Amino acid sequence: MVSSNTDDVAELLDRIFENEMEYSIRQNPDRGGYLQLVETLTESVVRLQTNNSLLSEAFWNYYKSQTL
Repeated sequence: MVSSNTDDVAELLDRIFENEMEYSIRQNPDRGGYLQLVETLTESVVRLQTNNSLLSEAFWNYYKSQTL
């Protein structure tokens, strides 16, 4: 998460420590299956999900090779 506003940084730290983070899920209408998890205060993208099978396979192959 990124913010140059000190009040936002203080609020983010408070939310993190109090386990009160707020997120929204966005989907681009032109790209079905492509989701963004966005932190509501700073509008920072926290996580992405894609339905691209090549990217998904590459991620899981790498993840599985690192956990063995």
